[in-house]
Amino acid sequence: MRDEDEELFEILRAVVQLRGFKDQPNVQYAEAAKLLPFVGKVLDDQVQFRIGQEIAQRAFDSVTHGLQTRRAERPPNKVYIVEIFGETYTFQRQKDVFLTVLQKLSQKYPTLLDRMILEQETLGSRRVIWRQHSGLAETSGDDLGNGYQVNTRMEKEAKLRVIKDACRLAGVEFGKSTGVKASF
Repeated sequence: MRDEDEELFEILRAVVQLRGFKDQPNVQYAEAAKLLPFVGKVLDDQVQFRIGQEIAQRAFDSVTHGLQTRRAERPPNKVYIVEIFGETYTFQRQKDVFLTVLQKLSQKYPTLLDRMILEQETLGSRRVIWRQHSGLAETSGDDLGNGYQVNTRMEKEAKLRVIKDACRLAGVEFGKSTGVKASF
């Protein structure tokens, strides 16, 4: 007999003994024959359950392996260090560097943002900074404070160019520790 048949026979014998037919071999086999479809169904369910568990485990392993592989391939988080008027700040996103530099410059030079708006209107360049007027619908810009909005959805070179323009209009040296020193 195969191992599975032996296991099935042992299960049947145990079930028959539990039902109280220990001393009657012919009854045992007759009862076992009646129980065979039921035991087979139970065993099928267990096999299907085990197969299901194995499939689920394999799927889980492949997904977690994929995630681990992608995490391993992902470069470590970049940290941006910015120096503004002698104070050092660290950020994990370019957007935060961009917003902080413009906010710090506008705090020190209150007319800076209006001058930047005037320059972009005069040159006909893309609108980067604007004043939020009351009664108008909210726009997709980020808040700079005092009713000013800024577009942060641009490439890093464009953000750096805006920071350099802000420094030029404020009369602050870009790239020097006494002014603004930032890189992306």
